[in-house]
Amino acid sequence: MRSYQIITDSASDLGEDLRSAYNVEYCAMRLSWQGHDVPADLDWGGESARQYYAALRGGRRVAVSPVPEDEFRRRFEKCAGADIDVLYIGCSGALCDSYSVAVRVARAVMDDHPSVTIRCVDSLHVGLGEGMIAVAAALLREKEKSLDQTADYIEENRDRFFQFVTTDKYRYLLRAGHVGAARAFWGALLDRRPILVADPHGRPCVAETVRRRVSALQALVRRTAQAVEPGTTGTFYVAHADCEREAEAVAAMLRQRLPSATVRVQSVGPVAGSIVGPGAVAVFGYAGELPR
Repeated sequence: MRSYQIITDSASDLGEDLRSAYNVEYCAMRLSWQGHDVPADLDWGGESARQYYAALRGGRRVAVSPVPEDEFRRRFEKCAGADIDVLYIGCSGALCDSYSVAVRVARAVMDDHPSVTIRCVDSLHVGLGEGMIAVAAALLREKEKSLDQTADYIEENRDRFFQFVTTDKYRYLLRAGHVGAARAFWGALLDRRPILVADPHGRPCVAETVRRRVSALQALVRRTAQAVEPGTTGTFYVAHADCEREAEAVAAMLRQRLPSATVRVQSVGPVAGSIVGPGAVAVFGYAGELPR
């Protein structure tokens, strides 16, 4: 099998431990606020996750921009120079232009290196939904599936990856344009908490609203249990935006409902965190069994 490198981006929320375990690299998006422009670092090389979310709570407005062309070119050229193909798995194109930028750069690099293939796939997800797809691709690579076989599998099965998200405040969704002003007003007034899912185009949408925070956390567990077969041995991720105690509570409920599954807890990264805001909790999984 011809060698290929799997590359994703900052929206994947894959920490160094998972990237190292599965040999996945990432290209950094950019974060801009108050005149600063910095990489969206999945390892929190600048400020900690706690500091980042404290700043958001304090009113900091963060703008996310796609992976720059020169970042893609540097990564793609490095692989092409070593005669290694590339599978890029990107953030939902409905939320960010990184995928379209990658496609443009890939064509240019392949023109310069005709023996190399660079294939770009829109994950239609953000956060660990995207990250889980990159991990699935790595598992297929371990089974000696070719680049095209792996990319085809991802494109055919990406809708089976799911994400259920609840947020603590509507204002972050309102800023990102994912809810309207009326829904945000009445939701806050009536203490209704949204449960977000990804639509078929990779855009977040409100699937339901529930009263009280505890009911929202329970809804994440209920929806996850409904999405998978009883007795599943799959891996689920509970991600949180600076609310670890609540995430651990969700993880405990999931372990009780799905005792044969593996449940891991980790922080929401800076890109997804700028969309959902501090206090968000999310569950990510796959409706089936990932390749072994």
